Amino acid sequence: EIAEKICRNGPLAVRAIKEAVLRGYNLTIPQAFQFERVFSHILNTTEDSVEGPLAFSEKRQPQFKGR
Repeated sequence: EIAEKICRNGPLAVRAIKEAVLRGYNLTIPQAFQFERVFSHILNTTEDSVEGPLAFSEKRQPQFKGR
């Protein structure tokens, strides 16, 4: 059930979170914040970052493309 819920999210965001968790163990706090800023910038420039809020405002399921 939890995995199904996660899979309904944008694939790029899910991949980024998994990567952040894996790398985060070996980073200092400042490095982790820098890593998060880089990922946030990348994710905020994707088509999926527009689709999620648009689908929410239109009260429909998002159609993520992984782009």
